[in-house]
Amino acid sequence: MYMKITLVRHGLTDSNKAKRAMASRADESLNEEGIRQAHALAETIRRMNLRFETRVIFLR
Repeated sequence: MYMKITLVRHGLTDSNKAKRAMASRADESLNEEGIRQAHALAETIRRMNLRFETRVIFLR
């Protein structure tokens, strides 16, 4: 038996774009580009027919 691990990083925020590491709240919203990235990822996951058994979310 093997385990497949899929890592997904958050999409773009205004702080990321301005290269301000951790300069804002930990729960900063995605900007328009980040939202497009999230939708594109969702479509990729749908096309790949991936199923996730466990979700782990790390917040700083």
